[in-house]
Amino acid sequence: MKDMRDMELKCQVSADLAGADLFKAALSRTNFFLANLSGANLRYSDISTCLFGEADLVLADLTGADLRWSDLSRADLRGTDLSGASLVLAKLDGANLREANLSRANLENASATAMRGINLNAPHCFMPLAKLDGANLREANLSRTNLREANLTGANLRGADLRQSDLPQAKALWADFEGADLVGANLYRAELRGANLRDAKLRGVDLQARLCSADLREADLRGTDLSGAYLDRSNLSGANLSGVNLSGAHLSYTDLSGANLSGADLSGAFIAWADLSGADLSGADLSGAEICRSNLDEANLREANLDGVKLKKKEKQ
Repeated sequence: MKDMRDMELKCQVSADLAGADLFKAALSRTNFFLANLSGANLRYSDISTCLFGEADLVLADLTGADLRWSDLSRADLRGTDLSGASLVLAKLDGANLREANLSRANLENASATAMRGINLNAPHCFMPLAKLDGANLREANLSRTNLREANLTGANLRGADLRQSDLPQAKALWADFEGADLVGANLYRAELRGANLRDAKLRGVDLQARLCSADLREADLRGTDLSGAYLDRSNLSGANLSGVNLSGAHLSYTDLSGANLSGADLSGAFIAWADLSGADLSGADLSGAEICRSNLDEANLREANLDGVKLKKKEKQ
């Protein structure tokens, strides 16, 4: 192993530094474009404001490294250890972080558009305001991660672990959460228009969000707070909404056919042109709800509370 500890390097670097020992090295503002740093030891090094574009960092150790403002666009970071590293305002656009470790790393305001992070390990990561649009985070571990106001538009989060994660005001339009585990996550005021949440685990989730056109077919939403949520044009057919709080929710053109809404709170909800055919509304609270031109064929309304329900035109019941 090349021992380059504590050295200062300000010149352009595009050399072969595979396996180099750069432990605690002061390398701020160094150009590592196209450099080979695979397996290198960069633990706790100052590599802030560096250029790592298209560099090979496979299996490198960057634990606790300072990478603030560094450009890692299209870098190969497969299996790299970035636990505890600071990547504030760093660029990771198009980088490959497959099976990398970002546990407790700080990516506040970082840009990782179209980043490839399949099987990424990033629990307890700090990513508020991060740009992750188009990122592939399939099967990633993002449990207890802070994604407040992050941009996840079009991101692939299929099968991802997002338990107890914090996503208030996140922008996740057309994001794919199919099969993801979101138990206990906070999605307050998140924008999820067109998102796919089919088969996602959403028990106990705070979902007071914009879910227009979302795919929630057969989703388990028990214990979820959907009060005031915008679910216009969303597909909730076959979903389990038993006991869910949907008070004041917007349900225009929403597909709730065959859904389990037993004991649900739909008080004050606006339900227009919705499909509730075959839905189980037994024991549901529909007091003060406004129902307009919706399909209630074969719906079960046994013991439902219909006090003060406003029906616009005659509905089939």
